[in-house]
Amino acid sequence: TIQFSSSSASGCENTSPVVIGVTLSAISVAEVQATYTVTGTATGSGTDYTLANGTITIPVGQISANISLSVIDDAVVDPNETVIVTLTSPTNALLGSATVYTYNINDND
Repeated sequence: TIQFSSSSASGCENTSPVVIGVTLSAISVAEVQATYTVTGTATGSGTDYTLANGTITIPVGQISANISLSVIDDAVVDPNETVIVTLTSPTNALLGSATVYTYNINDND
């Protein structure tokens, strides 16, 4: 199975990059991929964070890979916001139980 190594984390908006771990339940004899979508209350495209929808690949012989979330430290007073990453559509694996990861951005202004 493929899943996130943890389901959530939080940090101040000046904490970047945020490393989001994705793991396999066992080493695979084939390359494993999964698509991920990014949602949440924070605004992407470089406003609150930079991370677009994409695909994560875990190469043959490896058991994990990382998604890198860049959080933008702005001077705007914001409420705390979330970035939610969801794994879908795996290739050469099944989805595990931890398919949703939530990162809470705590405002530092």
